Amino acid sequence: GPRVPESVKVDVAQSWSRSFLMTTSFHLIGDAFVDIFCYASSQETLSIGGDTQLDRPVQEFAGGTALNTSTHLCSLSANVTLHTSWNTNDRYGNFLQEHCDQNGIDTVVFNPTQEATGQCVVLVTRSDRTFWTHRGCINSYIPYPDEWKAMQETEDRVHLHIGGFYNLGALQNRSTELSTRLSALKEANPFIKLSM
Repeated sequence: GPRVPESVKVDVAQSWSRSFLMTTSFHLIGDAFVDIFCYASSQETLSIGGDTQLDRPVQEFAGGTALNTSTHLCSLSANVTLHTSWNTNDRYGNFLQEHCDQNGIDTVVFNPTQEATGQCVVLVTRSDRTFWTHRGCINSYIPYPDEWKAMQETEDRVHLHIGGFYNLGALQNRSTELSTRLSALKEANPFIKLSM
């Protein structure tokens, strides 16, 4: 048969992608950190106990797998809700909320005021990166029962993604409960899609 030109294939794929993004509610359950980047000068190698010179000032960025994915989806005009944890009373929690507000990310935040917001120091050398992570309150985060219920009862097409599962200690320890919740969601809403 006749061959379909590549430009038409790309147009169809982009049109389908836009349609999917505009008609799907994305819910991301997972980690959010403040990434603190330190760039070693190009001649330096990292050594513990040494004095390393930096090429530029220390920089802070909103990070974490779930938050990064939420940010990218919002940049494509998707409807995104991030379910996560940070301390709204500390500087880093406020930093993450400002990032979400600026990028159009709706948030459902578990706020344990006794724990700090998660932070990750990223040490960048000419050949590698090293991560020093304090999980903070993300380590004890478990979605509220009402969050599951809202996703279960919606009539919208929903894509639920769990991001940064390896940082969610409490959720890992309740993997049986998580599996039960996900099965119930899928049963209640045939339009829900799941990914990790």
